[in-house]
Amino acid sequence: MREPVLDLTYLTFAWPDSEQGLIFDGASLKLMPGEIIGLWAKNGQGKTTLCHCVLGLVPTSKMQLTLMGRPFEKSTPAEWRALLKNQTFFCPGENFKAYRSTLRFIKSEMKRLQRQDFEWLCDLSERLGFKSIQLLLNYVLDKSGKGIKLGLLIRAIRQPSGLIVLDEPFEDLPRKQQAVLMDELTRQACRAKIAVMCVTHNQDILKWCHRALTIEDKKLVPLVDLGANEKKTKLDPIDCAFGKQGGDVLFDLQWKEKAATQLPDLQISSGQHVRVSSQDFRELVLEGMMPALLGMSVRKEVFEAVGSFRVMDFDLLKIKKQSLKNISSKQEVVILPTAGCIFPDGLNFLDFFKMVLDAKHKPDPAKFWPKIYQWMNIFSLSQELLMRNIGSVSKGQGQKMALIYALMQSHAKLLILIDPYAGLDQRGQLILQNVISELCKAGKGILTIDAN
Repeated sequence: MREPVLDLTYLTFAWPDSEQGLIFDGASLKLMPGEIIGLWAKNGQGKTTLCHCVLGLVPTSKMQLTLMGRPFEKSTPAEWRALLKNQTFFCPGENFKAYRSTLRFIKSEMKRLQRQDFEWLCDLSERLGFKSIQLLLNYVLDKSGKGIKLGLLIRAIRQPSGLIVLDEPFEDLPRKQQAVLMDELTRQACRAKIAVMCVTHNQDILKWCHRALTIEDKKLVPLVDLGANEKKTKLDPIDCAFGKQGGDVLFDLQWKEKAATQLPDLQISSGQHVRVSSQDFRELVLEGMMPALLGMSVRKEVFEAVGSFRVMDFDLLKIKKQSLKNISSKQEVVILPTAGCIFPDGLNFLDFFKMVLDAKHKPDPAKFWPKIYQWMNIFSLSQELLMRNIGSVSKGQGQKMALIYALMQSHAKLLILIDPYAGLDQRGQLILQNVISELCKAGKGILTIDAN
């Protein structure tokens, strides 16, 4: 009889000093070689916590854990760390920052793969949309951190044995890359008898898994019908209380002739929502438009393919930095990157919002805090979350707090949201769609840039 890769029973867990109580109470999970399981649950129910528990990374009240035949309770900390290093690979769901240690690890692993599996890596590069291995390496090692998750997933595919744990790994990637990576993971799981646990909110990814689980009554149970769960999700009408504006052109981007053959020109008027998925738009906003609006210098190559670029009647290619600061000071344009780029490490959300309150453009406290509580209630977040920081909440909870931060800036005429659906459960996605619809009715211009 085959031995399971992972055998977890009687898992009981609660975060210390938290009013949430038990997250798991007697949960069990068994993973066999070659098996791929999906885990779906609402934001904050414990998906990422489970990833940490199955790897023995957090102290639990009660648990029996066996990994590759080795019992956790009979292993010394040094023995368990050695087992995790050799027999597991964990791809976290956070929005990565380009720490030197992370880039060094990816660089060494990619170089190793290049030496050992050159033909495979060359073929994979082309299938992922890169013309050469070098272009792929340049992307995953970019100091902005944009390619780190792709680099980690490529490393995960070549895991020689044991367990792969993926926490919302594909959500920020284009569909074509998702399909290629899932195909490669399936082959490796069958070939090397590896077990894969994948946390996701994506139905297509759940269908790729051999079976799907969810968290219910603090236990892991089979996910029978995700569609039925979605149909149960009903939303009350959301009153965003935004004032109406005129039908002005807020965003007008024209590419040069050579680039226009591959990229569409883009124009957004007040009351209009446009959704794009190109990486080029993402880089243009984060590396060109955002620093320009803050009065910072922009690398020449960022605007190299741009013919004209106007925002709020200002030409970003010609206008002086001081004039651009005026747009930013009036808060007419709000650019929302992912949550990990907004909230500082170690600073709880309450202190972050106090900083906003004490900033140069002071909102009225009598209106500011009730509005935050209202948005938290809309997104089904408990007020206890304000005392936590970005590193101690789930990706979905962090993303909801980032959206609240953007939505609090009600004077903005143009909102640009980068991957706004990242990490959100089905209810969160529906709420955001509802909010965007109301914003458009109020005359806001909205651009969303996401992978899919």
